Amino acid sequence: MNIETARHVAARIWGDQNYSHIEMNGDLAEEIAKALMQNANYKRKVVTLNNGELTVTKIFSFCYAHKLPEYKGKCSNVHGHNSQLEVEIGANCPTQYNYPGMLIDFNELKAIVNEKIIDKLDHKFLNEDVDYFKVINPTVENMVIWIVNELEEVFGEALVRIRLYETPTSHSEWVRFE
Repeated sequence: MNIETARHVAARIWGDQNYSHIEMNGDLAEEIAKALMQNANYKRKVVTLNNGELTVTKIFSFCYAHKLPEYKGKCSNVHGHNSQLEVEIGANCPTQYNYPGMLIDFNELKAIVNEKIIDKLDHKFLNEDVDYFKVINPTVENMVIWIVNELEEVFGEALVRIRLYETPTSHSEWVRFE
């Protein structure tokens, strides 16, 4: 593969039609060529940068009420929260949700999280309105577990982090380990 062909392939991967400005040397062209030969789905993968992984995060807000019946304190009474949910997606997102140059389309991510999570929790009394929390104490930690289980059905290993703020200064977080 020559450098001009590698530039063209890189432009297609990154979704850039005007590829003449892409800087590339022979080694990079060779690396791209090898990767393409080994994996026809190369454009759906994300290359690691400086030993890190590229991710995207979408933030959602919703309100809910709950009570913690076994808790000794004010939270044993019905009370509400204005929560913030962060959903982070990494590489290997199912291909129907990503496009060249994107891990996932933010509009797709928003639609999925709204359907699977927000619509089920927003302005709900968790202890009575959500089946899972009729039997599981609706702590922020258990809410994170429920959210992870719901979203892993869609995103699999591409789901890398969930952070749920119960208050502006208190949150629970789940992070995928490699």
